[in-house]
Amino acid sequence: MGSPSRTVASRRACTSTATLTNPYYRGIVTWKGAEHPGNHEPLVDDGTWFKVQSVMASRRHGEYNRVHKHFLKSTVVCGRCGSRLIVQMTTSRSGDLYPYFVCVGRRSKRTDCDLKAVLIHEVEKQVERLYRNIRLTHDERVQLEQYLREEIALASTEQRERVTQLKATADDLKNQQRKLLQLHYQNAIPADLLKEEQDRLGAELARIKRELEGATADHDTLLTNLSDALTLAEDCDQLYKSAPEHIKRQLNQVFYEVVRINPDEHGQLHAQGELAEPFNQLLNPALRLHAAHAASQRTIPANAKRPAPKGEPLAHEPENREPTLAGIFHASGFTPGSMVGPAGIEPATSGLKVRCSAS
Repeated sequence: MGSPSRTVASRRACTSTATLTNPYYRGIVTWKGAEHPGNHEPLVDDGTWFKVQSVMASRRHGEYNRVHKHFLKSTVVCGRCGSRLIVQMTTSRSGDLYPYFVCVGRRSKRTDCDLKAVLIHEVEKQVERLYRNIRLTHDERVQLEQYLREEIALASTEQRERVTQLKATADDLKNQQRKLLQLHYQNAIPADLLKEEQDRLGAELARIKRELEGATADHDTLLTNLSDALTLAEDCDQLYKSAPEHIKRQLNQVFYEVVRINPDEHGQLHAQGELAEPFNQLLNPALRLHAAHAASQRTIPANAKRPAPKGEPLAHEPENREPTLAGIFHASGFTPGSMVGPAGIEPATSGLKVRCSAS
């Protein structure tokens, strides 16, 4: 039999463990296998309680996770299986520490990925190279901004007509919702059919609301956000190269949905980026072509037909409007509230040409 002091210590440990694992202490009672809010005062808030559960579960399994931060962690993924890349610190025999990116799918054996660990500084170089491929020169920026301003002006009449049409459709859907409720109150339609129709009408109204938000965006705000996005894209490679790490992290989140890392058959590492809105539209090579062509044709009289680039119609012609102007006009990056001021890339760093960024 153990000593009295050891027995007391064991009881205290058991009591402490019960307090940390029993949901009663966060104000929950269990009845017939279901949890319900109790009438007693909780001893611990939910956030703390769940955090403790996570820590205790990891210790039970012998896991002590060490978090390694890096400004690319939220951006880069494995180019072979699509899993996240996480940081792994490896110590050599000489005691030197080498940071690697490793595929979490391969490491956890959730996938059959064969991507080997890649040195982090090599990945950083490849991401820098991506910015050199998407940058706008000053002349390209000027051409794009003038071209898009002209196209937005041409589209304004159509936009107003579309807004009127959308509002009329929304009013009609609301009337249908009211009639449905009246029929249900008169026992003319069953509850399950009412719910099905309400869900359908609600989804359609939500879609129209989203389109209206984009179509009724303040014209001046739209042009300001366009200018700010182009400013950010102009010479973005130099901006990224000179930025501190926390700014690089935010720039990556602004410009890219994801960056895939994958070596070729010769072992040479490559990065392939998927641009986020609105840059996937603004930095489209076809759009640059149209802008350059429009700039070269501005000396032609207004009543003369402007020839399109060989093999492609102009962006403001109906058959090619969707992938260029319309896509930009409705892009989430140009709606009110989706562009943030200088505080969005914080703190403001002297010497960095940052005015505004897409959210």
